[in-house]
Formats: sequence, structure tokens, C-alpha cells
Amino acid sequence: MFISGLRVIRAAFRALWVAGVLALLALVAVPHGLDVLDRQTYVVSGASMAPAIPIGSVVVTQPVDAREVEPGDVITFRVGSGKVVTHRVLDVTGGSEIAFATKGDANASADPVTVPAGALLGRVVLAMPVVGLILTVLATTAGTLIALGILATLLLGGWFIDELVDALAPVSTGGAVAEPGI
Repeated sequence: MFISGLRVIRAAFRALWVAGVLALLALVAVPHGLDVLDRQTYVVSGASMAPAIPIGSVVVTQPVDAREVEPGDVITFRVGSGKVVTHRVLDVTGGSEIAFATKGDANASADPVTVPAGALLGRVVLAMPVVGLILTVLATTAGTLIALGILATLLLGGWFIDELVDALAPVSTGGAVAEPGI
């Protein structure tokens, strides 16, 4: 009974290790794969779009022609200081150059300055809560070391349980009784 419990724990360690490795690979590979598909990812660091897009989310944008943007779309754009912002479009103004009146969902009023079409980075097509927090932590040396430490602990824990199961499991001799000295 004890050994079967250890085998269940061993399977759980292996499953967690595989899931952790796959999650790390996905977190590294997906942004690069999105670049190939002409999509960009940005980490949301402010609460202006909460609750629709909370702090720590990753937004995936796709390039869009400024003439195709409509009120209600969520766009990502670069402001004069170089900062990247994601807000909802309230109105589109035409004329010599298209511009967008924008507002964060959680903000009381519209943004004070319209966004020129040239600042448009893309339309948000997907928002993934929490993923940005994980990416931000993994981008640090400490975060990378912690993630690798967790994976190493799971791997070593699984190995330790394998050794324990092998040591405690009855030795099978195929039905014959082993004689000492033979």
C-alpha cells in the first residue's frame, strides 16, 4: 500500500515537471512564434483597462490599417514619451490624418490628447491575464533561477522517489527462492 502511494506521488512529480518544462518552453517560444505571424505582445503595467485587461496581462496585437479601426476597438499605441499604451477607441476622426479619441475602461475621462494614426501599433486580438507577471518575473535573473530551481527540485524529487520505490519493492526472482552462496 505504501509503495503504491509512492508510485502515485512519483507520477505526480513527473507530471508537474513535464508541465513546468512545457510551460517554460511555451512562455519563451510563443512570443517568437507570434512575431512570425506578424503579431506583437505587450505586458500591461497599468490598471486603466481593468477589469477587461488587468495589470499583469499580456495583450497580443495585430497590425491594422488606421482606416479599419472603429469605436469600441481596443488598440495599442505609442505616446510621445515612447511609452506603449492600450486603450479603447471612443471616436475616430478623419480629415488630413486619422486620429483616435481613446480612454482606459477604468478611467473617469477620455485621454487628453488624440492618438495620431502614425502612433498606432495594432488592434488587440487577445488578452491573457497573469501571463505578463510571469514573463516579467522570468525576465529577471532571480526569476529564472527560481524557475530552474523548482524544475530541478521536481526532477530530483522524482528521482528520489524512484530510488525509494526500488529499495522498498520486494525483489522478484521469478518464483524461485534464491539460495545463499549459489
